[in-house]
Amino acid sequence: MLTIDEVKHIAKLAKLNLTDDEVKMFQKQLSSILDYVKQLDEVDTDNVAPTFQVNKNVKNVFHKDGDEAYNSTQKISKKNALRNASNHNDDYFVTEAVL
Repeated sequence: MLTIDEVKHIAKLAKLNLTDDEVKMFQKQLSSILDYVKQLDEVDTDNVAPTFQVNKNVKNVFHKDGDEAYNSTQKISKKNALRNASNHNDDYFVTEAVL
């Protein structure tokens, strides 16, 4: 079972402000999920070859939005890219250092 402090730490990493009731609720839910995933430890994988590439034969997918087709080669304006950023400085995203 996850501790209250572990749930608060996870919430902080996800930048979520949780009430005490929500922390208790997520403590139970996240612990249940981890217990379920822990079942994978019981699977015998001794005779299973490692999989290094699971995206074999994947093709680029384009979608239509209205009359315009969008793909990975189209550019987005700096203003639109930064529109939902929680923190930015001029034309740059501001993030915590990752070392």
